[in-house]
Amino acid sequence: MKIKTLSIFKLFFVIISLCLYSINTLHAQKDGFETKVLKLRESLKDSTHYTQADIDFAILDKMKSFFATREEGAKYDNASILEARKYEDKIFKNKMQLAVAFLNKYPQDKRYDKALGMFFNPYFDPLFIPETIVDNKVRFIDSIPVSSSSSLDKSKKHNYDMRKMNLDNKAMEQWLDKGNELVSNILVSNTSLERKEQCETYILFRDYRQALRWYHLMDRIPSEANYWEYVSKKYWDGFRLRFEAHLNRYGILEVTASRVQMFLQSLKTWCPYLIKPYWEYFFKITSSTNPLADQPAFKALHNMAAENLKAMRALEVFDATQPLDMAFTAMDGTKIDLAKMRGKVVLVDFWSLSCAPCIKEMPHVQAIYDKYKDQGFNVIGIASNGDDAKEAVEKIQKKTGATWPQRLDKGKDAVVSFKSLFNINSFPTVWLLDKEGKIVDKNARGQRLEPLIRKYLELDNH
Repeated sequence: MKIKTLSIFKLFFVIISLCLYSINTLHAQKDGFETKVLKLRESLKDSTHYTQADIDFAILDKMKSFFATREEGAKYDNASILEARKYEDKIFKNKMQLAVAFLNKYPQDKRYDKALGMFFNPYFDPLFIPETIVDNKVRFIDSIPVSSSSSLDKSKKHNYDMRKMNLDNKAMEQWLDKGNELVSNILVSNTSLERKEQCETYILFRDYRQALRWYHLMDRIPSEANYWEYVSKKYWDGFRLRFEAHLNRYGILEVTASRVQMFLQSLKTWCPYLIKPYWEYFFKITSSTNPLADQPAFKALHNMAAENLKAMRALEVFDATQPLDMAFTAMDGTKIDLAKMRGKVVLVDFWSLSCAPCIKEMPHVQAIYDKYKDQGFNVIGIASNGDDAKEAVEKIQKKTGATWPQRLDKGKDAVVSFKSLFNINSFPTVWLLDKEGKIVDKNARGQRLEPLIRKYLELDNH
């Protein structure tokens, strides 16, 4: 099956590039989601240990990661573009409606906030495909090759068509209003400041995802780069100001700094030229001249901005012939500093949870690590995930036997994203550093790895 789970950025791409089409749903669509819900309900209803709220939440929690049954997956893999998008829309809408039903029915339930988080999860965002599309548009979409044209050409074709389509704006407005209502009810309550901040964050990132949809539809011609950089600045400045307002409102909570960081890390994918001026802006407004500068979030963000700007300046003059600088606290609390590892050969493994080849390689790397670690070979892992992935990373470590330190590149302790800093755009990416700390190979994997290690440990010279 092509898609069982999607990273947030992959999901952005699906939503942005392919979301405005409609056709008859897959034949198995109703049977897949709705039948699974019914079966779950039947399996739970006779238990004396569950209340109705327990049953409803168990179903919501079970279906949050649902994409397709095996049979539906086979049909999805072979579906037309329209069929696939319609299927995705139906799945996201079904999950969103399950969340709304629970929130409406159990406003005092202890699991309310978990259900609210699901409602605002990107995997619950409907695509708002209209019920009908005129025949000529259907023919146009069906004529788009799924695999023969380049990704860029396909993206442009989708963009042209999306600009001609009409979303189900009424349904979209109802969805937006419902989210605003749910958050407003919490903001006017006597609940904790932490809870209010989290809910406002939901709205911020929901609106950011929606803005990305429309931004992606702009057909930016390379020869007009300066013009589109100006347009992009005007387009995203509103969000910069919204995140600043959020910082001002919740500066007493250190987590607020990470919200700005997440925004900028994400935006770099689309507008890399905005990131340096935006970090410079946040560095300036969190300086000692700001009356709120002593608040935890302002201090944390000021340090983040300083470190990111320092890293960007270093990257501007980056010389691969010079030793690589990298220092961080690993997931297990280990302090890593490449400067203190000079004299050793070091493998830097950039990977992510969604990279199957990365994980498959780990037992092989561990075997080589065990063989050569006493002779000066070290490994460090840079997992391109955040704090919520810690448990999953630990499970992979246990399953593969990987014992080297791992950094969560988007975790709360990650002031600078190395993936973003070094423009790591694909996985696996594996760098080998010699004893001086210089990058000597950027694809140190598979059968190539051991000979390279022996070479740079100078084991074959004896």
